[in-house]
Amino acid sequence: MIDQTKKYRTRDGGEARVYATDGSPPYSVHGALSLDGAWREDTWDAGGKTIAGHESPRDLIEVREKLTVSGHVNIYRINGDATLLRSVIHRTKEDAIDARRNSLDDAIACRPVTIEFEEGDGL
Repeated sequence: MIDQTKKYRTRDGGEARVYATDGSPPYSVHGALSLDGAWREDTWDAGGKTIAGHESPRDLIEVREKLTVSGHVNIYRINGDATLLRSVIHRTKEDAIDARRNSLDDAIACRPVTIEFEEGDGL
């Protein structure tokens, strides 16, 4: 369900504004799209679709806050097997060093990482 208090973009990445969600069905969501530098009115169903039951470039997609996590990742060889690896991210390099000292697995690398993501990515 489209929520007027949330931010949306179109499936193809365009800007979108939602003005109301209580219009007449089936296209009860009213708003506008930025097309060629101008805002043009549009309507969607309660799920943000422009054409019921079909995917369209103008469908609404919720814009989620971008989050960032930074730290150091230790990469371990499991039981000495080069094909079995695991990784663990630690907040600081010192935390990564301490974890390597206490691990039963063989650490083969430690790299700084920064990962940017939106909540729900990949789930």
